[in-house]
Amino acid sequence: MPTVLITPTLLQNQICFLCDYNHVTHGYLLLNQPRSLFVAHTIDDVPTVLSQAQLAAQQGHWVAGFIAYEAGGAFGLPVVAPTQNRPLVWMAAFEGAQQAVLPDPMTLSQQAMGKISRLNVDFAQYQKDLEKILQAIGRGETYQVNHTVAANIAPCNPGELFLHLQGLHRFPYGAWLNFGAGMIASFSPELFIAADHDQIVTAPIKGTRPRGADVAEDYRLAKALENSEKDQAEHIMIVDMARNDLGRICAIGTIQGRHVAERRSFSTIHHLETRITGRLRAGMELPEVMEAMFPAASITGAPKRRTMEIIRECEHRARGVYTGSIGLLAPGGKQWAFNVAIRTVTWWGPEAGEMGLGGGIVADSQMDAEWDELSHKGQFLEAPPQPFGLIETCLVNHAGVIEHLAAHMRRLANSARELGFPYDGDAIAEQLQRQALACHPRPRILRMVLDMGGKPTFTTREFVPPPATIRVTHAPTRLDRLDFTLRHKTTRRTIFDHYLTEARRHGFDDCLFINTLGHVTEGAIRAIAVRFSDGWVVPPLADGLLPSLWRDHFMRSHDVREQSISLQDLEHALEIQMGNAVGGSVKASLFVYPSHNLIHIGLFPSQKFGSDDPSPPHPTEPPDNPESSGDSS
Repeated sequence: MPTVLITPTLLQNQICFLCDYNHVTHGYLLLNQPRSLFVAHTIDDVPTVLSQAQLAAQQGHWVAGFIAYEAGGAFGLPVVAPTQNRPLVWMAAFEGAQQAVLPDPMTLSQQAMGKISRLNVDFAQYQKDLEKILQAIGRGETYQVNHTVAANIAPCNPGELFLHLQGLHRFPYGAWLNFGAGMIASFSPELFIAADHDQIVTAPIKGTRPRGADVAEDYRLAKALENSEKDQAEHIMIVDMARNDLGRICAIGTIQGRHVAERRSFSTIHHLETRITGRLRAGMELPEVMEAMFPAASITGAPKRRTMEIIRECEHRARGVYTGSIGLLAPGGKQWAFNVAIRTVTWWGPEAGEMGLGGGIVADSQMDAEWDELSHKGQFLEAPPQPFGLIETCLVNHAGVIEHLAAHMRRLANSARELGFPYDGDAIAEQLQRQALACHPRPRILRMVLDMGGKPTFTTREFVPPPATIRVTHAPTRLDRLDFTLRHKTTRRTIFDHYLTEARRHGFDDCLFINTLGHVTEGAIRAIAVRFSDGWVVPPLADGLLPSLWRDHFMRSHDVREQSISLQDLEHALEIQMGNAVGGSVKASLFVYPSHNLIHIGLFPSQKFGSDDPSPPHPTEPPDNPESSGDSS
């Protein structure tokens, strides 16, 4: 597939679609050169247009477009009349499909910065709307209502806004669509539905906390969300409704909701998410799936029909694309994915950009807290994270040769492709070789960071062999296993650096991390392998960890199986090995603690696994130049 560098002009001057629905596209994908358009302006046209879109995909084309919230009227659901001359469904079959490279977000002009200029309601009106909703809940008409307001966006360059914010935030279901009459920039974290042949998944999000200013505050906010009875109850209501919707199209006994209310962590916000899967019955195509599922449970409420009537009565406007869906169908028509179009800005012609903000209202909702939540959900516009780079840390031997160079380059190329970084492999390899020759004749560590513009920088330091046995503790913070950036070696390693520093202050050599399911992932600077009575085990990449070069080598040189490992499993470990491509393998003693201070990892180990050494570590001063957590290879 050819590669194209995306520019704001390219996005704004042609009908096109750009997305990173990673499990479908495996990187950023640009679709352009539309060959056919399928547009529904009335509810009667909606099923036909959906059928036409899927047929075009079955004929071998990429297909993409949007479904507006008011398209739910085609399925007998109560909605307001759509805004005149605005489609309910817009889909296009494209001739052109190119792998996309994103520009460095920091090279875009200040026009990229969008801000909320005003809401369509003030707090007094918001209170009245919520009082009406709470009265309906009190009468037993509904259990939860997803109430939304509209916000206008200050003038900005739409293409630059999308490339700047998506480049930095990396929302998993972000998408850009130029459909001729308007443009859409969606920064969605939520999957509505994805299908792979007869397998289907929906992943409703409900429950919110902002991210913290530092690691300790972020930990407290994440735990508060996980332990909130209100957020858990609100979430379970939506999960039940999504399961019910899937039951209309899936074979009996195939629907499963695993890992209920799992905490997800995005750049500015924490959410709760449940992934619900099922097997489609024969004959369930895109129109039938949308009739059963659309609009998403998380942006309507429970029960859906009466709740949508209340939404119609309280909101007094068409939502449009917001809380509808933006989707992609791969050639063949058997694989497709649609987001929930939240955190989504729409421009119609010369009009100002508009987006929606909302939240689930339940019986014990507090108006001030719900109002504050609107600002949390709009924060992504004005508070993007800092740029990041891709890391490769190599060992240069005494002859000036980089160990495992080919493997380092393969991993870097894969990450650059999936994350949309410009990448010139030949030029980077040549520069690495020059840097390595300068290290001769003493072994050194060579660290390269590739920035978002594709420019590498290099640093070197002395290679100090690690001890034969290391002492390891574990962090209290649980990693979001579904954060796909954990599978790439990047400079976004704040949490790893924080706990590695604290571990070293207390006499440890590394710090082990656990994901939201309680599964061991990796150390801050080393991967892990564990020997049990029935053989060696390494954590699977699906648990949220780096494809370490040491891990790959260990799996090739040992009889190893991939299997999730809990801290409790480690009680039965006969041996723990940890390592990276620079320092090689070391034996590890793991000290497990019953509780943690958020700033200082505790000093009193309750149990130790993986070594015969009975002595606990002693607090020490941190080393002058601790290894960066980005050096986990």
